[in-house]
Amino acid sequence: MLRTFGMGNYYPISTGTYGKLAKAYGLGTTNRNNAVNKTGKGLYADAITRINGARSVNPSSQTVKSLGNEAKELAVSANKLTNTGRGNIFANIESYDKDAAYKAVSDFVADYNETLDKLGSTYDSTVRNTGDSMKRMTGIMKNSLEKAGITIGSDNRLSLDEETFKNADFSKVKSLFNGGSSYAGIVSTSASRIAATSSARTDSYANVLYGNGLYGNAGLYGASGLYGNMGLLGSLGLYGNSYSPYSNSLSGLFFNGLF
Repeated sequence: MLRTFGMGNYYPISTGTYGKLAKAYGLGTTNRNNAVNKTGKGLYADAITRINGARSVNPSSQTVKSLGNEAKELAVSANKLTNTGRGNIFANIESYDKDAAYKAVSDFVADYNETLDKLGSTYDSTVRNTGDSMKRMTGIMKNSLEKAGITIGSDNRLSLDEETFKNADFSKVKSLFNGGSSYAGIVSTSASRIAATSSARTDSYANVLYGNGLYGNAGLYGASGLYGNMGLLGSLGLYGNSYSPYSNSLSGLFFNGLF
């Protein structure tokens, strides 16, 4: 019982794992005025807060999410070219604005290259496979793209030459970029699929880590886990901040109590 807890009991706690963790985070067990302990959290709760604060989000999840965002931008820039509605860039040769078309294709090329870069840094095979068809289609269209001033590098990135593009035949440029069945239309479809696949994979990572996994309700850091609210080191646990012998509440033995 608490009233019979003596120094003999305190020694192994202060020198064992409990004590080592306290020292590692600069939290004294005998100073009732310790600034950290004034926060209303128990010693272990403070330590875990620091650990959790330094814990980064799953890198694979972040990379896939970043790829998904870039793929969405590629789809948007591609759709500006494929648009066949009134006033579209390639409506007719009489109203064809070469500068506006060049700007739109430049944005498309930049977003395409950014998406490739993100694909290259993604280790998720499911997402990478989704982008392979887009690169294959670009390779198939190599000759047609070159006639519009677009070349494919050894790294599969695209380069756009302004002079060649502006001097290219209007009908050939239009067939490349305007309409859903054009090259830009196919890229738009691929980009949308990459974005959708990335979103699904990101949700999958989140479920593994947070839904039913490590940080989920029953996981190690979840509400019912070791470091959760109800766990051993949580706010209501043995080393938490609510009326336990090792907390810093009014009834805590080692923070505002005996020591």
